[in-house]
Amino acid sequence: MFAVSKPALCIALLVTLTACNDAKAPVEAPVKVESAPPISPKAVTTVEAAQVLPYLAAQSAPAQFVLPKCADQNCLELNINSLTTEDAWFNTWLNTRQAEVLMLQLQQDPANLTLQQAVNRYAAASKEWQQQYRQHQAFQLDLDTVVVHQKNGIVLLQIQVNSHQAETKVLNRLYFFVADRNKQQHLPVKQVIAPDYAKTLQDILNQHYKKWLSTQSDEVKTAAPSQLAWQQGQWFYDQEGIGLHFRAGQISPTAEQLDVYLNTAQSKRVLKAELYQILFHSKSTREEPHESKNRAA
Repeated sequence: MFAVSKPALCIALLVTLTACNDAKAPVEAPVKVESAPPISPKAVTTVEAAQVLPYLAAQSAPAQFVLPKCADQNCLELNINSLTTEDAWFNTWLNTRQAEVLMLQLQQDPANLTLQQAVNRYAAASKEWQQQYRQHQAFQLDLDTVVVHQKNGIVLLQIQVNSHQAETKVLNRLYFFVADRNKQQHLPVKQVIAPDYAKTLQDILNQHYKKWLSTQSDEVKTAAPSQLAWQQGQWFYDQEGIGLHFRAGQISPTAEQLDVYLNTAQSKRVLKAELYQILFHSKSTREEPHESKNRAA
């Protein structure tokens, strides 16, 4: 089994999006970001009046699941480093997100499986691969889970995957998920963006994407789409604003990951007002445990 590296998020997420200064290159018009609408007193009152849960203390621990019995030496290797907390709802949500990531490795619909159900399907896929040819090795997968940020009950979870599955090796593939512990809700990107400003987010994303794509290999350029849709990304946040994450291999089979950071003004523009207030204008119940990410200029 190979060792799993656990890079800090500031390194794992860093993708330089600043294009080289080429005097011959055409100057692109910057994305127009209109001044953000003021947050209504109603939204502020709602946030201030909300009961904020205590800080989530999460301890690293092996996930609880059972692997099928294996009589020979060519056995499935599945290691899942999980978290234990005193929040029962969060524990169930975390379990579901880990199951989702497992199913994504098989390119299957997660379908809200439990972790054990996902493990069973993953083990079955490994066995099927082994039965195709005697020399086929069982799957190997390490999954690491960490809480990257949390503020006023909004928790950012990172899941990192390293695997050797069939003929494919994956190193440091990242997934991000956000939970609202106060409302006990999963918060995918489609649920947090203000509908009236979705086009603004789309424009910001594709300006960054165009610059990023220009620096990629011919192989990536040929396979990559001309534009990205913001709904295809996973969102995250730090102390300055939000961002969109496209994992390695998502844009094209050989593409690196792409992380697009929005500044504070852009984040205020595109996020729903109540969530922006919670993340960036309310006092936190406790300081963040991780360092601030380095952002591209």
